[in-house]
Amino acid sequence: LILLVSHVFFRDLPKCPTLVESAQRGPTRWRGRAIELGAGAFALPAIVLSRLGKFTEVVASDLPGVVRRDLPIRAIDLDYQDRTAVKKLGSFDVIVIAGALDSSASVETLLQLSTNRAPQGFL
Repeated sequence: LILLVSHVFFRDLPKCPTLVESAQRGPTRWRGRAIELGAGAFALPAIVLSRLGKFTEVVASDLPGVVRRDLPIRAIDLDYQDRTAVKKLGSFDVIVIAGALDSSASVETLLQLSTNRAPQGFL
């Protein structure tokens, strides 16, 4: 599990290079499948990861109706309470959270989606 806690907002673009630089300089764990939980309407961190070209898949997720569908990445509705939907997604090598883990359901979702149960890095 790579947990990236990034408070990147659309109006605060200077923080994006930190995510990009970390992914480019980081070890080989910056590959595989990536998901952003709580992506919001614009899913900026997920788009940044997608543009790096290191991932086989990048998914942006948030509650139903939040993530825009006209983004250049896969956008999905994901309610953390829906354990079946979370399980169907499979596991991810990189998990980006552009906000806070605000419930026990979001922590459980994070653990279920991770390929490794022990955190390896924080940004």
